[in-house]
Amino acid sequence: MPGGIPAMQRSLLVTRERPLSAPARSAGAAVSPDGCFGAIVVAVHRLDTVALALGESAAREVAQEFGRRIRNWASEDDDVRDLGDGRFAVIVAALDRVVATARCAVLADLLATAVETTRGPVVRAAAIGVACDEERVTEPGVPELLMRADQALGWAAAGNEVVRIWDREDAERERLAAGLELRLQEALRTGSELFLHYQPEVGLRDGRLVAVEALVRWRHPELGMVGADMIVSIAEASGLIVALGRWALEQACAQRARWAARFPGTDFVVHVNVSPTQLQRDPGLPRYVGALLARHQLRGCQLGVELTEEVRTLDSPRAIASLAALRRLGVQIVIDDFGVAHSSPARLDDFPFDTVKIDGRFIHGPGARARTSETTRYVVSTLVHLAERVGMVVVAEGIETPGDIAELVALGCHRGQGNGLLAAVDAQRLEPVIAAGGIDLPTAGPRRAAV
Repeated sequence: MPGGIPAMQRSLLVTRERPLSAPARSAGAAVSPDGCFGAIVVAVHRLDTVALALGESAAREVAQEFGRRIRNWASEDDDVRDLGDGRFAVIVAALDRVVATARCAVLADLLATAVETTRGPVVRAAAIGVACDEERVTEPGVPELLMRADQALGWAAAGNEVVRIWDREDAERERLAAGLELRLQEALRTGSELFLHYQPEVGLRDGRLVAVEALVRWRHPELGMVGADMIVSIAEASGLIVALGRWALEQACAQRARWAARFPGTDFVVHVNVSPTQLQRDPGLPRYVGALLARHQLRGCQLGVELTEEVRTLDSPRAIASLAALRRLGVQIVIDDFGVAHSSPARLDDFPFDTVKIDGRFIHGPGARARTSETTRYVVSTLVHLAERVGMVVVAEGIETPGDIAELVALGCHRGQGNGLLAAVDAQRLEPVIAAGGIDLPTAGPRRAAV
């Protein structure tokens, strides 16, 4: 879908000989209950592909037909403008959210039917953005309404919606997100505000430290502590995911090297989360990881990368090649949150994973109490069996109680992670665990130092 209304086009809308402005309603015009006017922006979806496939003339025919249908739909009090490139703007004489919903549903139906061109019928979807003058904005406010409608159009296109009405809360969230993107970019540039916490993965029989998962944290000056999920979401949306992923790998490797010097002979692994999006966008990742290992004098087996279970993203030649290259370095490949997203357990042997983490929601999710314990045991036991059949280590996440530990051990799962064992802590607070080689399990007598 083409981008929003360019600034020059917005300017033309309000400065040309017949400017778009708050319309004067005719005596017989229907007035919305709030008596407000509004702006609608319509865009033809992927008009450029019509031009590529059928030629510019066919694309023009589609745009012209869309314009004709919009003008036929408009009332005599509406002002319709063709912005070019398959985009149209309408200032509507009487529009509130209720009226907008009804009218735009009719418009969407009109635009959904095929357009007959000289090259044959063409079906193109449309996205429609709407903004209402709910604050009684006078004539100078029309450009603002158009920008709001254009913003709503962008939301519709991004969400695969046909119609989206501008909402102040959504706009504020987008404004805050834009601010967070800039702040995150600055934090990555300066190395400030971002840091890592580490959560241990231990043996469920003896509490022995096996690995630690590095979790990115952001101490935002206004929002306080921002968690990993939000950070990754912002980074993926803003194109910062490669920089964030590389930063986390660098910090984790540097910390593992410091622990190796302070606690020689320890063999635990540091796992770093790598977004599947990063895996797709960063073909140089294996080379970068190799350089990190050399610089920090680490063996590949001291590092692992954790990938969330987005198999639709992982199942690509580039992703599989990167994973294979990381394995050749000795780096462990861990699939996180297994059993919740889109993959089939039967496909475990399709990917070069060393470790599978069973998602804690199997036991502690919203529907856990509604499921029978027998069902839960069967699901976990099946996943453990399938993973071990293809030579993978199984780790249970989300452990909360001593009962979880006993149940998992009985089902054949001998490694675990969760707040019931130890919550994520900073590097300094983890050092007593490293020094002791593990933790005291909740069901065991005191044998090891605790944090």
